[in-house]
Amino acid sequence: MARITLEDLEQLGEEPAAAEGDGSDSEDDQEGEGRLFAHWEAVASTHRVSLPRGCHLGMTVPVLNEIHLTKEGTELEREVLTAYYLPGAFQENPPVPMDPEIHIIERAPLRVITRVFYGMTTEETILREISLFWELLGSTDMVLQGTYIVASYENPSVPQRRNEIWFICRAE
Repeated sequence: MARITLEDLEQLGEEPAAAEGDGSDSEDDQEGEGRLFAHWEAVASTHRVSLPRGCHLGMTVPVLNEIHLTKEGTELEREVLTAYYLPGAFQENPPVPMDPEIHIIERAPLRVITRVFYGMTTEETILREISLFWELLGSTDMVLQGTYIVASYENPSVPQRRNEIWFICRAE
């Protein structure tokens, strides 16, 4: 897993406005999405693990980003934990990370309540989705407050990619 700060993501620009009318993307939207995709490629290229010759780890979905709200609850903490599922073929004998920032951990199963949303994931959209989800749930103690997971199921270059906000249920 690697930690990517929100500053890294903010350097890529703001979320493009939703296209209206004919559905075509503007050049600015395409340029922004291209920069986002280039950033993720650059991040991915630095994350290496040792694998047997001729073996490829590949990318798994969803890509999970564990986020935390500040104490005030109005902003996201700057550090984001990004995680990928290790493919089944590597479960018994996980590859050894060559990058000291990557750690392979076994996470206990989680129970979550999810809500789907589409588009780019920025601090603004994530905070909006958290707020909307709380409005739908109402007052409840069954989920954690302040820690959330954003699951992304498609390549960052997909304009209206599928994402989910996960509210983590408290252990029983």
